[in-house]
Amino acid sequence: MTPYRKRNCPITKRLAEDMLIRNFADTTIDAYTYHVRRFADFTGKPLQCATVEDA
Repeated sequence: MTPYRKRNCPITKRLAEDMLIRNFADTTIDAYTYHVRRFADFTGKPLQCATVEDA
C-alpha cells in the first residue's frame, strides 16, 4: 500500500487529517485511504461524485 502521506486526492488527504486528529494508527489510516482510493477506481468517478448507489 502507498503510505497515506503520499496520496494526492484532496478527499483522502482530508480523511487522513481527520483520522490523525482522532489518533488513529498510521497503519489504519493507510488501510482506510487505500480502500477509499480503490472504491474511487471501482466506480470510475471522482470521489466527490460518488453516491450511495455506486456502492
